Amino acid sequence: DADLGYVLIVDRRSDRWNAVKATLLRLSNFFPGLIAVVYVLRPSGLLQKAISEVSNKFFREDFKFKVVVCSCLDELHQRIDASQLTIELGGCLFYNHQEWIDTRVSVESFSANTADIGAALRKFSRRLQDTELPNDVQSTQAVLQHQGQEYASLKTELNSANAQGETLLSLIKKPAPLATPGRRCEPWAGQLVNITAVERLLIQMDETQRTLDEFWNKHASHLKLCLQLRQFELDFRELQIVLNEDIQTISDFESDGDTVAVIDALLQQTFDCRTRCQLDLDRADALYSHASKLMTDYADSPVVLDSVRPKSIELQRMSQTLRELFIQRLESLERSRDLYHRIEKANRWCSQGVDLLASQQLEKCSSPEFAAQALADIEDFFTSASEFRDPKQFRNMFQDIITPETKSLINQVIQRLQDVQVMCDRRTVGLRQIVTRARVIRPVQTVPPEPSSLARSASHGSVQGRKESTHEVENILPAVSANVKVRHVLTELLETERVYVNEISIVLKGYRDQLLDPDPYHSGPYQVPVQLVDKTDVLFGNLPEICAFHGQILLPDLESSLSSPQLVASCFLRHTEDLHSLYSFYCQNIPQSEELRRQVGENNPFLRQCQTTLGHKLPLSAYLLKPVQRITKYQLLLKDLMKYSQCPVGSSDDVSRDDNDLQSALDAMLAVLRCVNDSMHQVAITGYQGSLAELGRLLLQGGFSMWAEGKRDRLRELRLKPMQRHVFLYERGVVLCKRVGKELDKATYQFKHLLKMSEVGLTETVHSGKGSDARKFELWLQGRHEVWVLQAPARDVKETWITEIKRVLLNQ
Repeated sequence: DADLGYVLIVDRRSDRWNAVKATLLRLSNFFPGLIAVVYVLRPSGLLQKAISEVSNKFFREDFKFKVVVCSCLDELHQRIDASQLTIELGGCLFYNHQEWIDTRVSVESFSANTADIGAALRKFSRRLQDTELPNDVQSTQAVLQHQGQEYASLKTELNSANAQGETLLSLIKKPAPLATPGRRCEPWAGQLVNITAVERLLIQMDETQRTLDEFWNKHASHLKLCLQLRQFELDFRELQIVLNEDIQTISDFESDGDTVAVIDALLQQTFDCRTRCQLDLDRADALYSHASKLMTDYADSPVVLDSVRPKSIELQRMSQTLRELFIQRLESLERSRDLYHRIEKANRWCSQGVDLLASQQLEKCSSPEFAAQALADIEDFFTSASEFRDPKQFRNMFQDIITPETKSLINQVIQRLQDVQVMCDRRTVGLRQIVTRARVIRPVQTVPPEPSSLARSASHGSVQGRKESTHEVENILPAVSANVKVRHVLTELLETERVYVNEISIVLKGYRDQLLDPDPYHSGPYQVPVQLVDKTDVLFGNLPEICAFHGQILLPDLESSLSSPQLVASCFLRHTEDLHSLYSFYCQNIPQSEELRRQVGENNPFLRQCQTTLGHKLPLSAYLLKPVQRITKYQLLLKDLMKYSQCPVGSSDDVSRDDNDLQSALDAMLAVLRCVNDSMHQVAITGYQGSLAELGRLLLQGGFSMWAEGKRDRLRELRLKPMQRHVFLYERGVVLCKRVGKELDKATYQFKHLLKMSEVGLTETVHSGKGSDARKFELWLQGRHEVWVLQAPARDVKETWITEIKRVLLNQ
């Protein structure tokens, strides 16, 4: 209807006509809409009416809209229906101008408020769309809280504006009754425009509020999802650090102990650590379940899957690694405990066997009754530990956990078991001969002698019989001194030494001599393998020199020194250097010998024929292991001598001196063992350009955690993880190597660096930001251009190395 134009009525009935033209001009210039026609009611006075009739003719054509001058209301009613006119114009339409103005002002105010809210909502929506998802939990929570507050504020304004519109609409539809006569309570036709405008605004408000709610719910869900992801990532990083620390902790534990008590302590330590780590594992399991739920709930979201899946996989891997470490460590410790328990049990069994043999009074054993009792005791002793009757089975039980250290220990135990069994078997043979001889009934021919000669004969026969019986017992059983146990250990030392010399002599004659000069009458159809031609020095090493030394020097010296433990100790002290040089060379040659035997094969026909000729049940490799077993046997026998010859309180100086000599001999043999073990490690060094012999004698070797830093780089230790290096200390240098290979008996050491002792300085205590570490010390070159920080596995190891390094530096 507005497009057709507005119809205006100008009532000049009570006014003068001269203001009509000015009024029409103002309408033409300032009326906001299109004017279709303007009806003008003339003044009712005669003069003004006459003026209007004259002037109307002059300005009627001056306007763009039509101007109709009405003389009276009836004329106006002819043109406009009375229902569309107010009461003042003779119509029935009630109109209150002030009320219309107030209503229109309220509508315009509501419309402006709605527009402002709409602008604020559009600005808020753009701000939400431009929001970048934060990368941490705190920022995400802050964004979610801040934007949530903004959303709540806008919702409050929307609700307030909506309530204002509802109130305004109700007032327009049902205005308050006034005391005006003829006023109707229903809205008149002119108010429908306002009602329509308010209803339209309210509909827009409802649509805006619904759009805002949908947009905010979607945006808030994204923010909450982002918060869940950031919280998951934070929990993952914290757990990753904790689990790595747990893995490092369990990895840094001592790998094994050397006694049952130590292993029990390690087991308890592992159980306690597992209890502590179980809380971390439970957290990891809960976080993994949460990750699985996230991936299930948001399976269609690539962002969630790309963020959560790799971390959940890593979390599961770390948890599984930690659990497997605990399982492997506990299984390894249990096996080691079983091993050392059996070793200790075997050692106790051997000691009991030695004590049993030493406690049997040989004078009484010449009697058949005592011999039978002693034989029964030995048989009961064997029955009490049937598990040790087969040493091979003892070795095979722990084949998968044998290390070079435990291998030597097991070889010692097996050798000792064999030695005790040999001694018991010899004693058993002697006792059975006595018992058997007593059961033989010799027939006696009766010849009536003279009474006097009968008495003399009986008396002489009785004495002669006792002498023969005693002489036979003395030939079967070795003489034992007052200190039975010491004497028995000395006898065992001498007898096992003779067996050792005899065995290696037979091996050299049956294998080495056949390789050098095959016997045409005994060699058979098999020829010497090509791999062994001119390789006897590699196959046997310096075994001929060892055989000559033991057979011509050490064995005669032991035979002449068997009268007292002090002489035996002096014998070992005199030959310490010989034993060290001979066995170090032999052990260094073991890898080459093993490799040569591997190429030839244990089942080579030539070697099998030599074995058959000698009547050996074991192959050549078992006899080439005898020197290693023998050199470890001496310290065990010396320990037994120390144990059984401990001087009581108040003993003489000579007895104390004997104990000191035994202790010195024991220390010397242990030092020889360490040097031999060190020399075997030295053979595995690869990549060194030069001769290690130029560095002097090898003093110490072992594994360290190491940091390297320069003069300009003082914080490198804090930035880098430690290097794992195997360090060899020589008289004139320190060799740093990297261990290559996982198997202990097949590992090699790759040369990395050489520190000359003439240029090395020592710092015993290393200070860092967290204080000093009791296991660390420094080796540095002049001017500290190069500094090497070494961390020993234990404090006593560090003290040993520092003592040896200081001794070398002071002797330069």
